[in-house]
Amino acid sequence: MKDYFEFDILKLLRKFWVVITVIMIFAVVMFSKSRSLAGPGSRLGYAHEVLLILVGVYIFLRGFYLNRKKMLIEDIPTSTIRSAAMGICEVIGSGRQKFPLKSPLTFTECVYYRFLVEEERRGSKGRTYWATVSSGSSILPFYIEDETGKLLVDPAGAEVILPADYRNTDGFAFPRKRYTEWYICPSETIYVLGTLGKATDPAEAHKAKLAERLKEIKEHKGMLEIFDADKNGQLDAKEWDAAVAKVEEILNEEELGGPHIEDDIVISRGETGAEYIISDRSEKELIGRFALAAYGSILLGFTIVIVMLVSLLTRAECLPGKFIIPWEALYRNINF
Repeated sequence: MKDYFEFDILKLLRKFWVVITVIMIFAVVMFSKSRSLAGPGSRLGYAHEVLLILVGVYIFLRGFYLNRKKMLIEDIPTSTIRSAAMGICEVIGSGRQKFPLKSPLTFTECVYYRFLVEEERRGSKGRTYWATVSSGSSILPFYIEDETGKLLVDPAGAEVILPADYRNTDGFAFPRKRYTEWYICPSETIYVLGTLGKATDPAEAHKAKLAERLKEIKEHKGMLEIFDADKNGQLDAKEWDAAVAKVEEILNEEELGGPHIEDDIVISRGETGAEYIISDRSEKELIGRFALAAYGSILLGFTIVIVMLVSLLTRAECLPGKFIIPWEALYRNINF
């Protein structure tokens, strides 16, 4: 299978975005001074065109990132719950509640929800806009189930792709509030692409529980007396070994009667930060969505870079012609 998680240039750009921008602006300003083109209009033009070239490059590269997601969905085979292997997997099934859950706005029974509350506000120039006043999503795990079994799904860190199930704008007078809610109902068919792995390391979990129980014995006089055979108020080596053995026996009994196997294995984002998608859309719809976004981003980013680069080079007299974007004139014609 192709390695979709190689070095990501987008992460580099996000990390050093400010540094790259400052360096490019400094280089352009120094170049303009050397060419005696450092007038106010030239500086404004250089600054805008350099920044927009960076934006175009980012959009262009993001298109390839989205295309990689599309290819991943296409290439990963859909598994049944029973045949799903550890690692990156793709499963389709019905949502099932592990814990009772209702959405906060409509009180709908669900396995997952996300909500957004916005308030209408007015800016300094009298224009209105919507500002977020509250938002959130559920973090409770739920099951995905097909005819072969069920698996636990941890939604934390997932890219959840859902259409809005509820939209409402409260009132007509200013300031209004707008409410939006997304949710996945029980029995609704869902698509999950993520990393299948152990929910916890059984050995490490056992050690942690044992250490906690032994700590309780040391700190609580009543429990200490249970294992203090000679009643001298202290545990010698033999009594301590007996206490450890007894606690181990109790823990083993608890773990044997503990969670079922499907609770020990979970689909999540994983430690590698691999792609993690949860959606109520079909695989075909997701492929089409990412393909449109990818090709649109590549085309838009390429166009921005070419147009800005031509204007920049023409402004610096590196290209013949008169194609220079008149930024000052554009600002004068825009009524802010």
